[in-house]
Parts: sequence; C-alpha cells; structure tokens
Amino acid sequence: IVVFILKCKNNFFFISTHHQLYVSYHPSTNVSECVAVTLQDSEGNPITLTDEIVSLNAYNNDLYIATYSEENKGKVYLASSSSSDSRLLTVTETFETNNPVKSVTTW
Repeated sequence: IVVFILKCKNNFFFISTHHQLYVSYHPSTNVSECVAVTLQDSEGNPITLTDEIVSLNAYNNDLYIATYSEENKGKVYLASSSSSDSRLLTVTETFETNNPVKSVTTW
C-alpha cells in the first residue's frame, strides 16, 4: 500500500491509498475523522481516480494529484477546494504524461 501524508496551508492532512484520496476533517473543535474526498470537474461532474496515486503536493490551497498506471499512463490533476472543509475538490486542469511522475514541485 502506498500512502502519502500532506499538510496543506488550510491545516488539513491529505492521505492517499492506491486510487482513493482522504482528508482529515474537523466537524468540531474536538473531533477529527478521515473522510473520502470527492473530486469534480468545473461543471460539477464527479471524477473517479482509477490509477494509482503516486504523488501529492500542495501550493496555497491547490492540490496536485499525480496518478499512473501501465495501461493508462499518467495524469496530474490540479484541484482546488471550494469549501472550508476540503472534502470537495474541483479539478481545474489535467495534464497527461507518458511516464510515471515521481513528484510535483511548485515554485
């Protein structure tokens, strides 16, 4: 199992296992739970990740999600949160790659 943990500037931890993305969610000041993240396109249509998540990175409130499989090659999704709890991410751009992405760096 591949697991990445990432702390974003909005104080949420993003966790990935295989092709699912989770976020720590704080519904109150005393409770913290791990919930699945819902990805959607700019029209509000759901996006399902079918390939292995190989890298996560954050810049400001944007999250870069890199996926790869031998069959489908690679994709990097640029997602941003439209809500304060980060359980819903909107994918604003998708980049296709021919090789696995080892990491995503922003500057």
